[in-house]
Amino acid sequence: MNEKIEIDTSEYEILKRHSRLYSELKRTMQEFIGYEDDYLTTHKTMKKFTKKEMVELLMIKRQMIRKIFDQLPSDIQKENKDHIEELLKTK
Repeated sequence: MNEKIEIDTSEYEILKRHSRLYSELKRTMQEFIGYEDDYLTTHKTMKKFTKKEMVELLMIKRQMIRKIFDQLPSDIQKENKDHIEELLKTK
């Protein structure tokens, strides 16, 4: 079901930039946890989730990442935060 919609060029650019950012973040997170299938939820499996289940899964993953990040020494945390902020500034 491919429907065409009309949007302003500026909105299109924003969506394109967000799509690129999402892809980069996704790749970064996959690299962080490893590309092994045991750690990745497959696309087929995700299609079976309800919106509520997906939100719960995202919140769990966010908590896991936060816990790991909080266990890093403060200088490494700052270095990672600075790196991420610098990456986001270039977009």
